[in-house]
Amino acid sequence: MGSKVIENISYMRQFAEEYNDEQIPQQSVGEIPWGYHIVIVSKVKNHTERLWYVCTQNYRKRLVT
Repeated sequence: MGSKVIENISYMRQFAEEYNDEQIPQQSVGEIPWGYHIVIVSKVKNHTERLWYVCTQNYRKRLVT
């Protein structure tokens, strides 16, 4: 496997761990492009702050740009 595949698997694992038991609206998680999730997981270390970015569209866009 290439390094990119391993990196993506790592991000998928982080995604599953981050949102496994959360009661956040499915619509919020489903509307965010995969790249945004990667940025949120990479840049925001606090779990509560991550959820805030997932649920707040305007700030989510600011984080990515």
